[in-house]
Amino acid sequence: MKAICIFIACFAAAAAAVTVTAAVTAEKPQATATLVPTAIQPETDSPYLKAKLTVDNGLAQTITEVLLQADDGGPRISLPVTVGPGRKATRTILLPATAADQTYAVEFLGEPQTGDDRGRQPLGADRGSQRLGDARASISWPADRIDARRFLNPAAVAAFADDPLLWPADLRKMILIAAAAFVLGGAFALLIHRRIRRATLAGAGAVGATAAMVWLLQVAAPPVPRIDTFDILQRPVAGATRMSTVTVVRNRRTQAVQFSLPPTPWRLYADRARMKADTTRLRPSTAPGPRRTDVFCSVSPGETLIFLSPLPARPGRPRPPRTQMTLDPAGDHDSWLLEA
Repeated sequence: MKAICIFIACFAAAAAAVTVTAAVTAEKPQATATLVPTAIQPETDSPYLKAKLTVDNGLAQTITEVLLQADDGGPRISLPVTVGPGRKATRTILLPATAADQTYAVEFLGEPQTGDDRGRQPLGADRGSQRLGDARASISWPADRIDARRFLNPAAVAAFADDPLLWPADLRKMILIAAAAFVLGGAFALLIHRRIRRATLAGAGAVGATAAMVWLLQVAAPPVPRIDTFDILQRPVAGATRMSTVTVVRNRRTQAVQFSLPPTPWRLYADRARMKADTTRLRPSTAPGPRRTDVFCSVSPGETLIFLSPLPARPGRPRPPRTQMTLDPAGDHDSWLLEA
């Protein structure tokens, strides 16, 4: 009987512990986010629409930045914001509206930390930013303002993707000189009669050639991405002529790249698969001067990233066009590529 009582007591204690653990888990503090489209939307060609983002911080830490990315892809949008524990904040944000109904993955970042957490921040986040939590937020846009073709433009991507990315002329010249020196050294080694000395000289030449090639590729020509900028003159069927900037980013090696563009740039994709796999991050620049957007992205060999950003009206007549091309799949205007 005593053993039965002890068993019942142990079982009750275990059940109570499980209940307490479940209650603690259920009461774990978290942050939430809600999105609502604004009543007035911008009357521009930009594929971005305005939304009211409300952050409710139920965490014990202060939120300093919010990242949003749609489930159907596109860039990650960064919004610097300070929301203390137990407080709410509402901000207006521009989001890439590629569908009438969208769901966004939301990440909350906090103050920088030290230690192992420094290497876990998202691409382009402040060094050491602490990831505090995540949430989901849905939004329904006005159907008449949605046009995913502003992002999905295989013709524009193909127009720049065919341009080969060549090695610098100075580097090619140094490689030719190194190759000629290696050939002459090999020819000289053949004149040596003793086999051991010939093999030793040939081995030393191979090691030297390898070291020279590594030096040329790593030191003389570090992996610097190539970023080209072109002006686009858009002549609509009706309305005023507009100016935009096309930025083309390429690299010979996989590398994280950072640069700045005029406000509200967007990337052009060849298809939806590439749009969904995009890791590009856009964040308002904190640099002094005119308002710009910092772009953080990763470029792989053979990959071409294309960004389009509107420009304010410029005084005077634009330069003569160099090439005519189509950058608007909607077909409501022609685009002219101007000299860079």
